[in-house]
Amino acid sequence: MRDRNLPVDWSEYESVSVEFAEPTSVGTQLMIKDKLRVFGNPGITTLTCYFDGQDVSQVDEVAIQSSDSSTLKIKRVYLTLGATVWDSTPIWEGNCVFGNWEKDFTILSEKFMNAQPGDKLEFLYEIDRSDPTVEYWQFKPIYNGTEKMLEGNADQQNEWGCTPVGESGVFRVRLTANDIKEIRKVGMFVNGYFCIVSKVNLLKKGGTAEMPRLQ
Repeated sequence: MRDRNLPVDWSEYESVSVEFAEPTSVGTQLMIKDKLRVFGNPGITTLTCYFDGQDVSQVDEVAIQSSDSSTLKIKRVYLTLGATVWDSTPIWEGNCVFGNWEKDFTILSEKFMNAQPGDKLEFLYEIDRSDPTVEYWQFKPIYNGTEKMLEGNADQQNEWGCTPVGESGVFRVRLTANDIKEIRKVGMFVNGYFCIVSKVNLLKKGGTAEMPRLQ
């Protein structure tokens, strides 16, 4: 489904959600402006895309897509009020070219000492187009030294614990209390498939933006 009765201003909202009439049978993605994108595994009943302080004042495209031929039965689509301001702190910078799972990087546990449940990790990346046969891209952040994936985006992970990403260049994970507990012990290991990562930020809620009101 794709809605082009746009543009619209969603600056007063923090997220848009799609509620399905029945659990999905295939992977599904919700895309905003071809910039914000979230993936959901088969079996979900709701898919939410958080704006995370991104500019949504001129939303000119909203799309709901299935990863395979399937009928998506949508019950409702709704916006949640509350434009949250996120304070961003860099916790890793570099140039990691994943390739075919060939390169990786680690973020030290000390970088997470001020993290709280509900904070987010923000990975900034580019698609690696060095191999023209590659048609998908993935991230796999785990607790360092283990095979345990982060809990915060468990509903987006495939059966191997990998999270598919699009061409938006931004991948975010909402941290749970257990994520923070484990990462503070051992740090985080990040690997993936044909993405080039340049920066990782820790996003913390800084309050709610005051929206101008028309007189």
